[in-house]
This record gives sequence, structure tokens and C-alpha cells, in this order.
Amino acid sequence: VETAVERPWIPEGGSLFAPLGVEYTKVLTDQTTPEKAAKATGDAYRKLLKDWK
Repeated sequence: VETAVERPWIPEGGSLFAPLGVEYTKVLTDQTTPEKAAKATGDAYRKLLKDWK
């Protein structure tokens, strides 16, 4: 990687890892598809970041 870009700091930042971890584990254990996992993660992020547009 030639250039790294720091992600913006937000109070909810640490909470973004939990839904991602849950969903990628489901994908790796054949409990869901990548598409469904992406949707579930996005839904969780939208719920967490209600004011983000």
C-alpha cells in the first residue's frame, strides 16, 4: 500500500466491528451468503448510524 487513508473518528467507530464479525463468520461457516451478510451488515450500520446520510 503506497498511501493509507485514516478513517474518520466517530464515537460509534468501535461498534462497527461487531456486525461485520458476526456476518463474516456466518459466511465462512456457510450459514448465509455474502450478499445476505452484506445486507445484514449494512442494515446494522444504518441502525447504529441513524443520523448519517
